Amino acid sequence: MVEEKKKSGSVVVTIFLILIIVGLIFYICYDKGLILKQENKKNSEETKEEVEKEEEKEEELDIHSSLVQELYNKVADESDEVSPFHFTPYVYGDNDGLEDFTSNGGNEIIKMKLVRKNLRKSDEDIIDCSKVPDKLESDPTYSSYCSYPDFQAYGYKRKTIERVYKDLFGNDSKLDTSIDLLNDSSFMVADKFVYINSIDMYAEYVIESGGMLGGSGYKTKLSKATKKGNRVDIYETVEFYGLEENNTTDMKLQDTFTFVYTFEQESSGNYKFVSRIKDKSSKIRLVENKDYFVKDEFPVENFDITKRGYYVDTYNEPNAPYFYIICMGKKDTKGYSLKIKEVNKVDKKTEIIVEEVTSTKNTELSPTIVVEFPNYQDGIIIKNTKGKEFTELKDY
Repeated sequence: MVEEKKKSGSVVVTIFLILIIVGLIFYICYDKGLILKQENKKNSEETKEEVEKEEEKEEELDIHSSLVQELYNKVADESDEVSPFHFTPYVYGDNDGLEDFTSNGGNEIIKMKLVRKNLRKSDEDIIDCSKVPDKLESDPTYSSYCSYPDFQAYGYKRKTIERVYKDLFGNDSKLDTSIDLLNDSSFMVADKFVYINSIDMYAEYVIESGGMLGGSGYKTKLSKATKKGNRVDIYETVEFYGLEENNTTDMKLQDTFTFVYTFEQESSGNYKFVSRIKDKSSKIRLVENKDYFVKDEFPVENFDITKRGYYVDTYNEPNAPYFYIICMGKKDTKGYSLKIKEVNKVDKKTEIIVEEVTSTKNTELSPTIVVEFPNYQDGIIIKNTKGKEFTELKDY
């Protein structure tokens, strides 16, 4: 009986030890990620991929939403009226405001114009005029408002400008105090705020300037906005108006452009302004009888018009125009013709869209149409309304 109890006790101890060993092995395998964790890791990775895919989905935003309006109004102005004093084109450069702008390493003068646009009346502080020079040493034609006895001089603390600067261009951006705060659109009195080290503030200086802006104007409107991850893109259509030749009063639509304003959300939740880039895929419609001419009659005897494609011809004389002879190719029956649907500028290239018309009264078996330009069109693309291109023909 005692022997049996001993044997029974040994079996229990043995089983207990085996369970401990198996438990240790299981723990070690789990700790090393050899079991269970692999499945958990796989599930975790799949979840992460799903989240990333969800974040990468492009979402269309309402252009009238508070987010879109707030971001856009920081860096641009929407206007339904044609105005030469419109802020948006003025602030972004000298070439009619049509240059691309990138905030990272971009033009600091443009950045400071944007900073000034975002300053509020509550950001102003009274200046200690005893420490502000009456004239600018770098340009004595500018006078401080401190030199005008009837004016109370105001300015902005450097910390205020720095706060607005970082709000616009990101927490990692650095303010350059050597760049003045320029006025965004004044034409009769040119004023700017200049950093004065002795008071650690920006003080206002003015100079009278003659003349008025004129001869061109702009209309802008938002066309769409999208969000993808932490990035927001806002699309702006800019219509550029100018005076016609020999016309000093009526401005006509000259060009239409699309700009994309890009913002990125920082960890703080703030959206920093990244860039304003012209949308290269946007088309600029050219105007018939101004930018190009469709020729009803043109001698094509020297060209093999039985082939589908186009020829380029010009006169052997200075400043001669260029002619693009577009050929449909030889048809088995009469009744075909070509029609110019539109001519566009797409990323500095000329695009001609041609409609291949059937069931017309045209009696030619090899229909052609000729488009005249005042100069050679580098990188021209000619295609029909279905997207099929016409290739250049060389063998006359």
